[in-house]
Amino acid sequence: MAHRKLHFTEVNLTPFGAVIAAPPPETRELFCRNGLKYFARIQTRDIQAAARDVRKQLAVLEKARQSALISPAGKILVRELELAARMAEQSCKFMLWQQAVAQWKISQARQMAQAGIAELARLENDFNAFWPARNKGTTKHCSTFLRWRMADYRG
Repeated sequence: MAHRKLHFTEVNLTPFGAVIAAPPPETRELFCRNGLKYFARIQTRDIQAAARDVRKQLAVLEKARQSALISPAGKILVRELELAARMAEQSCKFMLWQQAVAQWKISQARQMAQAGIAELARLENDFNAFWPARNKGTTKHCSTFLRWRMADYRG
């Protein structure tokens, strides 16, 4: 429910997913195409509040993962939820980075970009390592959106 802290609603999407999965404009894809514009529509304090909420839930998931009572299926579910929460957190960080760039806070934006690239690379590695636990097929095309955001940070 952390997405509610963003105080932004649109039919059939949340900025958490749309920001991280927004395709580069040159692909002309329709899915999440407006996701990179949310930083200008959502208040900084709301993005920060949503990110805090996500981190609280990540702490809950960490406790659940360490529980001796969790079943093998439960471990997979917790891991899926952790990955989803980490992606939501990265969406928040990406929007905050976009705001820093728009406000010409270049030094801050560079630091945020460097941290963002490192975090997205870890997230992609974890995602690709975990994907086969419940899914068939390759991860080759599954996490390209994370590389899109890394390219944005580099640009």
